[in-house]
Amino acid sequence: MAVDNLRQVACASGLADMNPVHRCYLMERLVIERLHRKANDMLAYYDECKDWVQVFHVLLFRYIGSADTRAQLATIARTVTSRICEREYADRGHIEAMLVGASGLLEGRLLDNYCRELMADYEYLQHKYQLRPPLYYGDWRYSSLYPSTHPLVRLSQLTAIISNNNLLIDRVFSCRKADDVYQIFDVACSDYWAAWCRATSADGGAPRVGRTKANMLGINVVVPFLYAYGRELGKQHFCDQAIELLESLRAESNKYTRFWTGYDVPMNSATDSQALLQLSTCYCEAGRCDECEVGKFCYGRK
Repeated sequence: MAVDNLRQVACASGLADMNPVHRCYLMERLVIERLHRKANDMLAYYDECKDWVQVFHVLLFRYIGSADTRAQLATIARTVTSRICEREYADRGHIEAMLVGASGLLEGRLLDNYCRELMADYEYLQHKYQLRPPLYYGDWRYSSLYPSTHPLVRLSQLTAIISNNNLLIDRVFSCRKADDVYQIFDVACSDYWAAWCRATSADGGAPRVGRTKANMLGINVVVPFLYAYGRELGKQHFCDQAIELLESLRAESNKYTRFWTGYDVPMNSATDSQALLQLSTCYCEAGRCDECEVGKFCYGRK
């Protein structure tokens, strides 16, 4: 995004000075537009699998990773499906074996007794469920990541989320405020994988899914899932619940949102940050000023 774009600077100043009621109206429209786009992306996958739990499963795996690992983690979620995880729910070791085995991250490594047993379990489960071949070690690009965001750390945290939440999807449907989201994702990597990846949290323990990451999962996984589910099934209360939940989550801080706050545009919750992300990526960057309600207002008043 070119932050020195004169039109965007004019819109930022106009949005900051706008009547709060009208600004709120425009921001709400942008949020709904963004949720519709995310719902459409989700429904494209639902049309393939016809399973809402699996849709959430893939979303969770994708967004718990970094930009460099999301595609690979989503592939693992399609290999070790939500139904397979439900069948093995009572055995945390089996879930971990399938996730780590499907990642291919132990390929060519010198394994200790724990990993040898893990891979033996994986081979048994791969045959049992006819799992797809694992990823190759070379499929991963994570050299620039911090140890606490290593894929094996994330897979261990996913194991904990799945194992700690029987009927995880029911807890998702009951999310109404930020604390509900934080409680679902309040898990730590196992001590074994923390030591393997040389990863620690600020207090010296195994890395946890912190509040910042949980907040992001709420914004990018829980909220759009509830909205897509409600829209597709005609259950408006889930759409309303998604928007209320978004309002309770913290606003994101990134290059897009920092541009707007630099011109004193209010950023009180994730509803505001998501609206401004939609404005930045779908209108400003695309040069669609003539189609943008904010742009029309700002230039119409001059």
